[in-house]
Amino acid sequence: MDYYSEEEFYQYNGWPLERLKYCGYKFYIDNETEYGPDYDQFALVINAIYPYIRLTKKRGQYHSPCALDDTPSPESTYAQRTEAERDLRCPKIAWGIAAVFLANLRYDYHQKDYVQLKDFKVLYEDYYEKYWNIYKSSHNGLRMSNISNEQKELDFLKEHLDIIRRLWEKSEPLKKYLDLYKYASEVEKQYEEFLFSRKQSIDYKLMVKNNCFSTEIRVPFENSPYIKVFFLDDSVACRAKVAIETLNCVKNVNVTVSTSKAHPGNTLTVYPKPMIDAKNCEKEIMEELNRFFSNVTVGNMQPHNEAFFRGIEKQILETLDKALTSIIVCVAWFTNSRLKDKLLEKQAEGIDVKVIIFKDGVNDSKGVDLSGLNHKEFRGEKGGIMHDKFCVVDNVHTICGSYNWTLNAENKNDEDAAFHLEDYKFASIYSKRFNEIWKRDGTTD
Repeated sequence: MDYYSEEEFYQYNGWPLERLKYCGYKFYIDNETEYGPDYDQFALVINAIYPYIRLTKKRGQYHSPCALDDTPSPESTYAQRTEAERDLRCPKIAWGIAAVFLANLRYDYHQKDYVQLKDFKVLYEDYYEKYWNIYKSSHNGLRMSNISNEQKELDFLKEHLDIIRRLWEKSEPLKKYLDLYKYASEVEKQYEEFLFSRKQSIDYKLMVKNNCFSTEIRVPFENSPYIKVFFLDDSVACRAKVAIETLNCVKNVNVTVSTSKAHPGNTLTVYPKPMIDAKNCEKEIMEELNRFFSNVTVGNMQPHNEAFFRGIEKQILETLDKALTSIIVCVAWFTNSRLKDKLLEKQAEGIDVKVIIFKDGVNDSKGVDLSGLNHKEFRGEKGGIMHDKFCVVDNVHTICGSYNWTLNAENKNDEDAAFHLEDYKFASIYSKRFNEIWKRDGTTD
């Protein structure tokens, strides 16, 4: 079957013709709605490059545009009308995956609800494969021959996601059928999740293909075994360390410099917790690193600095949203519930969150409730105030300055905050500082 863009139909003496698939259910709408009482069926245009749904108009037993045939006649008044006239007579109402979904339903009068004809997973896979195959056939020239199939599919995914989002935005008219719009909206969301999962699996393949890391178990004489991790690009060692430290099977992780000619540069030495089998620990480390390398671009960081003197809360929230593996916060006073809620949100996403605050009456009486977060309270090491104010995200992004995470800091005080972004060396300094404080005696959880 040949496919055409929407604009191409009926351009040449009625050709090419739309091929229609009438949906297997009918509905009736009130006179007050935009489309009137005599529209009672959807028709999917299946030979459009990206399919779309038309409302069909009923006159007696016949439906426009072609009385339930799969194509109108090229000599018909419908085919001879202008595009605007056709759209007025049989309005377009939904595009893309939403349109395919609507054609995949039947109405069950006993349940008074719609039932899917094809499993959604099959629907997504068929839809995806159709456009992936079209993309491959149009990107098979000699200039593309040096691009791996995985990279080509990643390029397709980026383009495809942009297209399906634009098509969904066009599907606003479907809101006239609220139940169907709600169902289609969920389908759109699930399809985007399907694409994201597809991207992750390709990223993982590329990671394995490019040998981003390797592991081995070492058993020193009369000592407990430990795991060594080597990297293709050792600049990620500190960031990977933060990811591995979140694992329950891990006791501690050290960044160590390898003297091996086969694996020069920074490596990780990982010690399992007592009673944890080293082989199982190695497996969990590999799974975590697979996730880590699926979400970072190795060796492509561009450190840059920004400073803010107002609107600092907004900048902190945006930086916290960058988190992929970890957030550590160390502030004297913490009374801003919006920042606390963001930490809880990120923790619910699987991000490892730790918080340190000053142990005093202000936090006791006015501070936010940190019981849902892994946190500790400290007095100053020399007997004074624990006055540090910093936050580190993924051991890459650092926030520091005079700004406490309080409502007064945001709304009343003169404050400053410096944002050191994509700078793991700078972030590592503060991460070490955080770990030093976290390990002190006299803490309370």
